[in-house]
Amino acid sequence: MSKFSDYLENKIVNFWLRGNPEGVVAPAGVYLALYKSDPTDANTGTECAATGDYARQQVTFSAPVDGVTSNTALVQFPIASLSWGTVTHIGIFDAPSGGNLLFHGAISPTQTINAGGRIEFPAGSIQISIL
Repeated sequence: MSKFSDYLENKIVNFWLRGNPEGVVAPAGVYLALYKSDPTDANTGTECAATGDYARQQVTFSAPVDGVTSNTALVQFPIASLSWGTVTHIGIFDAPSGGNLLFHGAISPTQTINAGGRIEFPAGSIQISIL
């Protein structure tokens, strides 16, 4: 997963190439979101957010090596009390709800989360590349 959102692309250009920080502050945490469609750079996809007990999960990342980082621990979503549908994409946000999409990408294989099901991402399985 290495697609940057429009929000993040603009922050990077303004900060590094224009000397304009525009309120660039590292978030207190970043959160993994599940999507039923491609969020796109503009965050226009369908997040599982309106479905039952779904909630974004906090995720931590390793120090980058050659522009690549990955999650340092298991990211486990709660057991679904209702169907969340078929998860096709994930996104990284700067807040547990609302906030700004930072990165996004497809998952393979896609996963259908029915009532009683769960989705989890083992340590090292979510990779972000700046390359």
